[in-house]
Amino acid sequence: MKKIFYLFTFIISLVLVNGCLNSDISTVKNGYLNDFKTISVGEAFDKYKYFTDVKWDSFETDNGTKIVEVKGYLNEDANKTKISNKPYLLTQFKINKADNTFEISYMGITIKDKNNKEKDISFNSKLMDFTLYDIYNNKNFLIDSGWKMIFYLTAALQ
Repeated sequence: MKKIFYLFTFIISLVLVNGCLNSDISTVKNGYLNDFKTISVGEAFDKYKYFTDVKWDSFETDNGTKIVEVKGYLNEDANKTKISNKPYLLTQFKINKADNTFEISYMGITIKDKNNKEKDISFNSKLMDFTLYDIYNNKNFLIDSGWKMIFYLTAALQ
């Protein structure tokens, strides 16, 4: 009987933890960024035509910070470039537990260099702003933000 109780308690715990993490993803996907009040975060990323695939995930850091991340895999044909094997834009949102709001805590591109090793290229706040503007307006951030992106990618591949 105790085994059944422990198994039941374990299953309920998994369901609750999964529900909380999915709730964090819903909070971000259904939420809005300050500069973009007409389109939700989820709609902007999920419908961005220069991504071939979009994957959402959530986790908690060792210090208890809740993070929701979205990986947008770049459509290299549409981007008219071959920069890497399956490059993706990683955007992470930090959940503020007190008021259930969120903010971007990281944005960057993960690519493979000439030795096939993954490299993360972190964006500064200005490049984040340009990239978000292009995503929300369904413009190609690799092309439309042109020279800025080329500078970062070229430097990373050296």
